[in-house]
Amino acid sequence: MISVLVANPKRPGSRAAERFSRYIDGMTISEALGAGIRWDDIRWDAERNYVAISGDLPRQKSHSRVVSTQTDLSHLSAGEELWLWRRQQVSPSKTMGPGGSSMNRIEAATQLGITVQRYSDAERDRLAERDIRMITKELTIPKRLSQADVLALARRRSGMTLERVCSRLKTTRQAYLKREMAGDPRVRTFWERTGFVFP
Repeated sequence: MISVLVANPKRPGSRAAERFSRYIDGMTISEALGAGIRWDDIRWDAERNYVAISGDLPRQKSHSRVVSTQTDLSHLSAGEELWLWRRQQVSPSKTMGPGGSSMNRIEAATQLGITVQRYSDAERDRLAERDIRMITKELTIPKRLSQADVLALARRRSGMTLERVCSRLKTTRQAYLKREMAGDPRVRTFWERTGFVFP
């Protein structure tokens, strides 16, 4: 359940303010997503104590039920396509991060000739879709996701920190990331139980 804690804190007239106005005290996450509030909005607003969330993420009971775009991993937003592109680029500095030697946001922004803030906003779907598409129009976005990409996407969409995921699976960060990168079926089962539907 979502509890609205503050009056609309977003810039008046902005799309974010319009989406925030769709919150109804006591609505579920599924209802919020159905009302057009983005998962990133919910996570952002909860992190800043604009809203409070109680209970777990909604669970997918059967494939015959309507699947939220949040839990359906077969569809990517424009920002997720940009994130996937970055995830598959090799870091020019060869620095190892959580995703292996993937490019970080600073390197991606530099390569694309935009500010780090603009890049981050685009990757998080905080820009209009047409603006994100302008950034990605020259990029080669993979049409098929690897199992490792889908598992990373589930973690990204869940809003859970890596520490929380590891705590729930009773594993270390290193062991979890190794399993995720290998497309381990145990990781997939965990995300399916959390409510995600895999392509």
